[in-house]
Amino acid sequence: MTANLVMYDADQNDQFMPGADAYAAYVDGGLADQPNYAYIVSEFPKAHHLSIALFPGHDADALDIEGGAATPQSAADWYLRQKARGIERPVLYAAVSEMEADVVPAILAAGVDRKSVRIWTAHTGRGEHICGPGTCGLLSIDADGTQWIFTAMGRSLDQSVLLPDFFGAPPPPNPDWVFRQVRNLTKTGAGPHSVALSWGSPATPEPLAVEHYQIVIRKDGHDVDSYPRVEAKGVNPETWQGGSLTPGTEYEALVRAVAKGGGHASPWASVVFTTAAA
Repeated sequence: MTANLVMYDADQNDQFMPGADAYAAYVDGGLADQPNYAYIVSEFPKAHHLSIALFPGHDADALDIEGGAATPQSAADWYLRQKARGIERPVLYAAVSEMEADVVPAILAAGVDRKSVRIWTAHTGRGEHICGPGTCGLLSIDADGTQWIFTAMGRSLDQSVLLPDFFGAPPPPNPDWVFRQVRNLTKTGAGPHSVALSWGSPATPEPLAVEHYQIVIRKDGHDVDSYPRVEAKGVNPETWQGGSLTPGTEYEALVRAVAKGGGHASPWASVVFTTAAA
């Protein structure tokens, strides 16, 4: 089963983070760095890109339906114009309550086929999910993606989870795939005999999920006795503490993500640290 996609969007360019499958930004607007669609295309060339129009007079992949932007009543005409210019499945974005009460009824009344439109909802406070009758229950049809947090990684950054086919049918899996490196490996503390580490998952979905992490501590290029150690996958950010170290000594900590069965491991991420003096 192909994994869902991660997408970031923001109106401030310096809030975007690398590592997502897709990025969304604006073709219009006057807040912060808007319009900033060209920025995400340039900065993240290998990712999927979604252009957003705040106002129905502008063309884009997605229409932003909320206060101060487009209205539900403008959705059908905007959708038809995008179809006419070659967008296969235009995207309509709205808060889940407005999507259910106003947007979906408006497009169905206009004769829009559900399969030819992508429904992108905003629903925070419920955790990572895609809105629908079988998840949050606030939408009577299944959405194609949901923006589920507005402060991803403590930034002014929106994060969405999208169906694997949001940008078209995903390619068949590569049997030789590997995870990307773990993100933001950091030493959060070091005592005389131990070190505390923190890191984030590789983020990019792959055919298998991360099952566990391997942690190695090295001194002068050699693994310390009792390493590597294994830590089951938990929640982001991962936190871990290990010992058997010598006071006042420089070490290198290495962490990698591993799939079930021990295969498809990521490259090692590393950080250098020194234990406290005794």
